[in-house]
Amino acid sequence: MKAIPQGVATSASTAKKLLARLSAVAAAAAADMVVVQDQVNTTNTTEFDYLYSNTRAEAQAANPAVTTDAEVSTGYGTAGQMATAAKSAHAGGIHINATTPTLDKTKSFLHAMQAAGY
Repeated sequence: MKAIPQGVATSASTAKKLLARLSAVAAAAAADMVVVQDQVNTTNTTEFDYLYSNTRAEAQAANPAVTTDAEVSTGYGTAGQMATAAKSAHAGGIHINATTPTLDKTKSFLHAMQAAGY
């Protein structure tokens, strides 16, 4: 794995993120798709992009045919922040975690993505 670049937060959750990346790599070897659950980093695009991009590279090294999606959630950030994070990762696809009370935010996110050409 690559070293964590300067500007990316290192905290107690870093170990969990690294374990998630290792799990994604192991799963990718036999999977059609891996979803990087990175939604907690929605408001920090540097960290969102770092975790997604590195996990994707490692998953594709294990299985070049695997599709790797990023996940955003209406529980983290605004619709605009969700769109900024999703666009920063250049993901193959986006998994959206939303609840019924947050469907308006989901619609705003989808409209922002559509307006950006996704």
